[in-house]
Amino acid sequence: MAWETRKEKRLEVTAKVKVRVNPSMQETIHLEKEAIEVQLVDISTHGVGLLSQTFLPVGTLIDLEFPRSALAVVGSSLAQGSVQITGRITHAKPKGNQCHMGLDITRIDETTRRFIQSYVSSVDRRRSPRAPLT
Repeated sequence: MAWETRKEKRLEVTAKVKVRVNPSMQETIHLEKEAIEVQLVDISTHGVGLLSQTFLPVGTLIDLEFPRSALAVVGSSLAQGSVQITGRITHAKPKGNQCHMGLDITRIDETTRRFIQSYVSSVDRRRSPRAPLT
């Protein structure tokens, strides 16, 4: 059994996102300059989980971008614009024919942090309780 080291609960989510190696690391990590599409699998204001066909080594700094509508109700004023996050890959391991990666967020603006926090809280409140209330 692995120890839980996350600072905050992550919420499972399924969304396509675009990532690219941060410009500060492009000399070290030789990948295409264009963004690659990966699967977002969980999110919190401190980190995200990703599934990718492309392996990125632990320590790689990446920029992640996706439309807010991936998390907000489409048509909501919160669904306008995009989420932009920078983070460092803290673990990467094979999962089937893909790579599961954990990303610690290193740069996030306050508006985006509040948006993600609001999304996680609102979805978590709608879940059924784990044990019956007596």
